[in-house]
Amino acid sequence: MHKALRAAPDLGTFITLFSPALEWIKHHGMEEVGIYCGSGVATDIQALKAAFVISRIMS
Repeated sequence: MHKALRAAPDLGTFITLFSPALEWIKHHGMEEVGIYCGSGVATDIQALKAAFVISRIMS
């Protein structure tokens, strides 16, 4: 297997890739059904919020 496929992505790469999406969710999530409203497990939503806060602190 190719070395890049075996390596787990680092946190910096994750934050770089997903920060724009998390920003959009933060600003528009309450207006969209299925992001904060009527869908998702509360612990999953809290984990996404925590990841977003960490990304803001690290940037």
